[in-house]
Amino acid sequence: MSDGSPTDIPKEFLDLVEIDKVLLPQSLHEFVKATWHVIEPGVPFKDNWHLKMICDHLQAVTEGKLKRLIINVPPRTGKSSIVSVLWPCWEWTRNASIPFMFASYALRLALRDNLRRRQVVESKFYQDRFGGKVKFAGEQREKAYFRNTAQGSMFASSLGSSNILGFGGLRLVLDDPQDPTGAESEVVRESVTEWLCRTWPSRKDSPEAAEVLIQQRLHEGDATGLYLKQGG
Repeated sequence: MSDGSPTDIPKEFLDLVEIDKVLLPQSLHEFVKATWHVIEPGVPFKDNWHLKMICDHLQAVTEGKLKRLIINVPPRTGKSSIVSVLWPCWEWTRNASIPFMFASYALRLALRDNLRRRQVVESKFYQDRFGGKVKFAGEQREKAYFRNTAQGSMFASSLGSSNILGFGGLRLVLDDPQDPTGAESEVVRESVTEWLCRTWPSRKDSPEAAEVLIQQRLHEGDATGLYLKQGG
């Protein structure tokens, strides 16, 4: 009978990489803490209640408990790093076939986060743990689009861009869809509203697709205001 000494523990459970393979896909919050160094080298992760809450709600989306999620937080609170970068990479550790679409008010911001997502997936940390599930399909040179061998994909665009046509997803993520400098312009708000009502919903690959919006509140008629008015 085992006396519980370390020598009785199977070797694979003494290997931290093997432990991560099992435990990290179970918790987005733990994945964020473990992977933070990949996107912010040299910057310690400082946990807080709001980060845990964001992770818990995003995990509920992944698990099919939520189809529409709005997150309102101020700038510089880790919102893009968690919602637009680490969450999709984490979801691929559970189901690598999920197609994601991302949009922001500026294409440069959307492309920035697409490159950060690629950075995470290509990292030694990620590949050591999940390379058996998530591998890139061929050469990945496009800044706005990449996919893996399980047909999962990540596509980045901006509001009003025509390059969004022809693409779809099961996760539609809006990260700051409105430029803060135009928040008081009724013309700008109406243009955003039209795009959000006509173009963005048409990108759903399935009625089961989920939508996530994260932004700082800018106006009662901003994207959050629109979705709250629509309900559901």
